[in-house]
Amino acid sequence: MNRFLPILALILMTGFPGCSSREQNPDTFEGKITPKQAQARLASDMRRLQSFSIELADQEKEMEYLQQSVGLNERLHYTSDEHDQIENLLFRYLACRESLWEIVHYYRDYRENFSDKRDQVKGFMLGFDAALHLAYYSSLLVATFIDHDVVIDKLNEEYYRSGIPGGTYNRLLASLTDIEHIEILKADLKIAKLESGNI
Repeated sequence: MNRFLPILALILMTGFPGCSSREQNPDTFEGKITPKQAQARLASDMRRLQSFSIELADQEKEMEYLQQSVGLNERLHYTSDEHDQIENLLFRYLACRESLWEIVHYYRDYRENFSDKRDQVKGFMLGFDAALHLAYYSSLLVATFIDHDVVIDKLNEEYYRSGIPGGTYNRLLASLTDIEHIEILKADLKIAKLESGNI
């Protein structure tokens, strides 16, 4: 479990993006957070997104290494180090993914959350950047191991000590290939394209 402490510390230090400034401080006007709160929120989430971007880039390298180094075709079993490495990677990825989703959901309502036009633009760009990270790294994880059934089985295991439910890989694959999900994504991208010229 000690291997998971750095990412837990990162999450705790950067805070919980699902908790809006409005919930932390009721001093709002016209249903929006104050300009001072907006600046603090935007700065905090920008730092958070930068941290997750660095972490996910590191995870991409680990995925490539795992794809090339895990010798399961010959052994048909995992060493304890391989088991820990896969669990650690999955745990860290899911922590980043959850936080990115929370950022996306908050900044979807950038017009309602911010009164200043410049803050709205920053909020729109921040939420869109988080959405791009989600789409890219979810697709990357699925595509990296799509032809490795034994690794998929491992990614679908339940990991009690890190609280990872079974079937994680299958759920990620389903979210990327689900027609309804794809249509929602297409609609969101179309709205983003239209709004980028109007914010």
